[in-house]
Amino acid sequence: MDFRTGGDWRFVVRTSGGQEFLFTGVYREIVAPERLVYTQVFHGVPGALIEALVTVTFEDLGGRTRMKATFLHATKEARDTHLESGVETGVSSSFDRLEQIVQGLFS
Repeated sequence: MDFRTGGDWRFVVRTSGGQEFLFTGVYREIVAPERLVYTQVFHGVPGALIEALVTVTFEDLGGRTRMKATFLHATKEARDTHLESGVETGVSSSFDRLEQIVQGLFS
């Protein structure tokens, strides 16, 4: 992870069953502590790379933070392929894990 505007990133998500999924992208905008904009390419669908522009915003709620992520796809077909890939399950479990980590830091 090269965390700077123009820097690239790469990570692999591993399921509990050992299946691995590759994601890559480039940071387009970093405005600490308010906003991240980056590309995300999902390499997990055979014969298709699913690319999206992701915008993540962070809102201070006075001791809590609201995080909102928006994925923008170039076409409806790309969006639909991404949704059909199981992304909701992966994102949900990632946020659950993030919550566990944050709670562990502050408890």
